[in-house]
Amino acid sequence: MDKNPHLIGITKILGFSYDDLPYYLKSCLLYFGIYPEDYEVKSSRLIRQWIAEGFVKDEEGRTLEDVAQQYLTELIGRSLVQVSSFTIDGKARGCRVHDLLHEMICRKFKDLSFCQRISKENESIQVG
Repeated sequence: MDKNPHLIGITKILGFSYDDLPYYLKSCLLYFGIYPEDYEVKSSRLIRQWIAEGFVKDEEGRTLEDVAQQYLTELIGRSLVQVSSFTIDGKARGCRVHDLLHEMICRKFKDLSFCQRISKENESIQVG
């Protein structure tokens, strides 16, 4: 990807999209990097994980699940998260990020020291 000038431009645009996010959405988006490329994440699981990690801020009169659902809806609305399946009431059941965005997220892992992934051989590797 580093050598293709078109992909370099797209990666820069994706970086600008990330930089333009409100602070409370940045960690939520980066969290998609813990999953393998092209992995469909169940929205309910993702929301629970965001809450457990402390990414979702408490808002008076709303449950943490509702706030997290709003975060996911905002990321979908910004076209950073793709919905792969819907519930009967039209909410996202499963979602994923595009391969290029996943690669950008993995680079951010390294730049921001956000997360480390463990390989199958139990060796710690920095994603990026």
